[in-house]
Amino acid sequence: MKIIFKVFSIDMVAKLIAMVTTILLIRSMSDTNYAVYTIFVASTNIFNQIAISSFGKMYIVDYSVLKGKESTLLFIEILLSVIITGVFWFIQPAVRSNIFLLILLMVSTCIFAYSRILYQQQCRFKMYVILEIIRVTSFLVLVIGGYLCKKNDLSAISVIIFQTISLISCIPFLTRKKIKIHLFRKPDFRPIFDFLFKKEQLYLFAYAALMAVLLQVDVLALKTWSSDYNVSAYSSALKYYNMMLLFLNTVNSVLLPKISSEENYLKIRKMYRQQDMLSLVLFVGVGIAMWIAPYLLPIIDGGKYPESIGVFRILCISAILSFWGSPYNNLLIKEKKYLSICSRFTIGIIIAILGNYILIPRFGSVGTAIITMTSYGIVNISSRIHAKIIINAKIKEVKFNEG
Repeated sequence: MKIIFKVFSIDMVAKLIAMVTTILLIRSMSDTNYAVYTIFVASTNIFNQIAISSFGKMYIVDYSVLKGKESTLLFIEILLSVIITGVFWFIQPAVRSNIFLLILLMVSTCIFAYSRILYQQQCRFKMYVILEIIRVTSFLVLVIGGYLCKKNDLSAISVIIFQTISLISCIPFLTRKKIKIHLFRKPDFRPIFDFLFKKEQLYLFAYAALMAVLLQVDVLALKTWSSDYNVSAYSSALKYYNMMLLFLNTVNSVLLPKISSEENYLKIRKMYRQQDMLSLVLFVGVGIAMWIAPYLLPIIDGGKYPESIGVFRILCISAILSFWGSPYNNLLIKEKKYLSICSRFTIGIIIAILGNYILIPRFGSVGTAIITMTSYGIVNISSRIHAKIIINAKIKEVKFNEG
């Protein structure tokens, strides 16, 4: 529990630095430049969610199999980033004139994310969070420098270059002395491809893809079946909701390597009981956030989106359900229950699409928030129930064998 609070507190500092950078970018970039930059970042985030996240989970869960093959995994990720960049060249016209920049951004994202995963697997969470602090701080410094030089005319190209530089700032921390791993060795593809094309690993990729869809379906549905105003109102509330999920992300980052390496299910049950205790802290924080929302949100957005208050309050309930159930997916990943995870995410996506189609015309952004809470709740609570069944069965099995 102490580690979780330590990682969370440093992550919060990183998030605040990133928020300052975002405000500065909005004020110093034209609408066109900021839109182009947003598309580049969104394209990279989709790749990050599907590919980099999957490889990271594989490395942590199957460390005994993948140990010594770090360079091969990183090379494959970089190769995938180049291939996916080609896909975005076809579907996203905004990146065509600067396709090389998107490749650089994706490759640097691969290197940075993988450096953090190496430290995460070793449970060296101090370095795990320090790398993020270095990234956001260097990005802010570069943006301030660009702003002072050009004032209100920062181009998308220069900001993307700044972000790329901040991402590769992790390279000095990838020496063998730092990570205790010889990362830069000759790739060995045959065993890696044999491993990746196993059915359970393909399910893991499918799980990451389904999660990426579920995370984006709310905004996409609003843009398809509603007005730009409703999209903006929902997105405004979503920014504050994502801040609350920072604590959940911290818990998942700490729990995955610990649970993956732990074979004593009594200890695993104890970890989850501690996580349930942390839920009480979150409940209090969420309750306060819901109470002050009508007073604080109009100050932040200038009163432009009054509907965002109701949306935010509904998403607060969704945050509680996610915190109560999402960490149990770590155990299901450890047990390689990928088909089960994919099934519930598929159900969640179907509910989200149908629900948004029905509720958006009647309730707008509030309807989307209700469906988001419902679909996330079904996915996460069912994961909690499934994981608890597994934990109890494993503990009973151990007691039976000992008896």
